[in-house]
Amino acid sequence: MIKFSSAALCLFLLTVPSTAFTASTDSSSSSSSSSSSSNDVLSEVNVEADNHPFLAKFEDWIAEHKKSYDTNDEFLERFDIWLENDAYINTHNNRIPIPSWTLGHNHFSDLTNDEYQRYNFLGEYSPSTPQPYTSVTATARRLRQGGSGGLPESGE
Repeated sequence: MIKFSSAALCLFLLTVPSTAFTASTDSSSSSSSSSSSSNDVLSEVNVEADNHPFLAKFEDWIAEHKKSYDTNDEFLERFDIWLENDAYINTHNNRIPIPSWTLGHNHFSDLTNDEYQRYNFLGEYSPSTPQPYTSVTATARRLRQGGSGGLPESGE
């Protein structure tokens, strides 16, 4: 079961008419084994996009970036993440004083910050930087100081 964050859930519930959701007891709709398009998943969620501005915006974003989600759960998870990112974008862009730069949606808008960092090798996922004194540097320093450390003995 997907859990919406409190901010995303508030935005979602405030803009959804109570008639937009319908209870489904048909178990055959949840046992689809083939890959579903976002419209198929949307129909499984039982939400009418025309009645929900954020869902319609998310559908437009899905079409623009050619995204697809295999399951209802994945669709809901990505929608929740997208809502959080949308709220972050709007909060930044509506600051006073007006920021010198603005944010917008792109093909990463359905990723969490951690997923984005992992995808782009940022933060804790960045490759380690070489140490300032590598083994070659340490060997060169020992040789300058008259030591023989690190050099192999001549072969026979």
